[in-house]
Amino acid sequence: MHWQTCQLFSPPVQMQEVLDPYLPHWRVPSAKAGGNAVVSQGAGIQNLRTTTLPALPPPGPHEIIIDVLSVCLNHRDIFGINGTQKGGWIPCSDAVGRVVAIGSKVKRVELNDRVCPIFSQNYLLDSDRKDAFSLGNTRGIPGTLCKKLLLSEENVVHVPDHLSDEEASTLPCAGVTAWRALVTEGRFKKGETVLVEGTGGVSAFGAQFANALGGKVICTSSSDSKLKRVKQLLSVKHTINYNKNPDWGNVAKSHFGGADHVLEIGGAGTFKQALVALNNHGSLAVIGILDGIETSLNLVQFFSKQIRMNGIAVGSRKDFEDMNKCIAEHRIRPLVSAVFPMSQACEAFKLMEGGGFIGQIVVSMTKPVSKL
Repeated sequence: MHWQTCQLFSPPVQMQEVLDPYLPHWRVPSAKAGGNAVVSQGAGIQNLRTTTLPALPPPGPHEIIIDVLSVCLNHRDIFGINGTQKGGWIPCSDAVGRVVAIGSKVKRVELNDRVCPIFSQNYLLDSDRKDAFSLGNTRGIPGTLCKKLLLSEENVVHVPDHLSDEEASTLPCAGVTAWRALVTEGRFKKGETVLVEGTGGVSAFGAQFANALGGKVICTSSSDSKLKRVKQLLSVKHTINYNKNPDWGNVAKSHFGGADHVLEIGGAGTFKQALVALNNHGSLAVIGILDGIETSLNLVQFFSKQIRMNGIAVGSRKDFEDMNKCIAEHRIRPLVSAVFPMSQACEAFKLMEGGGFIGQIVVSMTKPVSKL
């Protein structure tokens, strides 16, 4: 299959300064991008350009520089790319890299370590997240779709050794989100049933974690072919086509005994059926807004079932580290559907936008060919 390439090495583009007036100055040097990078120059995938950024400065005492190896795409990247007219920002929040320089007082990592940046920089523990900010947030904080990153040593975690670079790059957003939804907030117990909506990254991780921890999984999708593949790739036993079964919440109850946890990805379009699917004392993790941001809530249904509902905005460094222990122990391998070289980043985003995939889409910063 032939893919068109992004426009490469365009004349130097104007990069944003940090535009948000509420960001204190100390944040600016705590995340910087260098080398070749994919940069948005306006709304739409067609306005992505590849350029060369100035060389990074030497790391400060508690800073590190990583060579980025692989970058994972998420739906939030599409929202940012399509939703902002302001150019000069680097998309993506997820990556894995190898440490190539360290500051004089760095203790958490060593040269040649393989690490992921955490999604919410400075969000180390739930007790203190007031200074957190995400990478690739359209306001001048750089994203990960670049060759080099300068970061605080506190804002990275080591990755399990058994994972490939492509697999490891999927962990920071989708992986941690699913872990926090199911384990940290959901308090998952062995034998419980998890319903995952769709076949994207968060849902795939949710299915994998539930299986590894002794649970059962129900997966919904509009595509029978995707549901067949989910059974094969993720060992999911129960599936529901929500186009054929608009009342899929009742189907989940009547056919599969209902769900103790729902990873709510769709937003307004799926919220009501998610409540129907939940058993008494169930946990509803509100994660996505793919099908709308406003909905009504049946309060009688909510309190009569004694449902716990949590908003999930990824998670902390501790969540990431706890998740990695589970991934290493159970030898979980994240599901990567497609790998594109950096020169074909535009095509990777088009595939993400179209939704014709299962699991995750990755851009390799080191490999020259696509893998589908």
